[in-house]
Amino acid sequence: MMIHAMRKALQIADSVGIIGLFVDAKDEAASHYYRRFGFIALPDSRTRCSCRQRRCAGH
Repeated sequence: MMIHAMRKALQIADSVGIIGLFVDAKDEAASHYYRRFGFIALPDSRTRCSCRQRRCAGH
């Protein structure tokens, strides 16, 4: 489901100006799962992650 969402976001990125994706993981284990796909933990939270469009395009 996450890969599908990433692909959809990339498909519409040029039309609506998406620069990346953000997730709010339910716990640190889930945050680690997202980081395996190129997401980076935000400095102010260990469970909130972001993925810039270019980095997400690699998955």
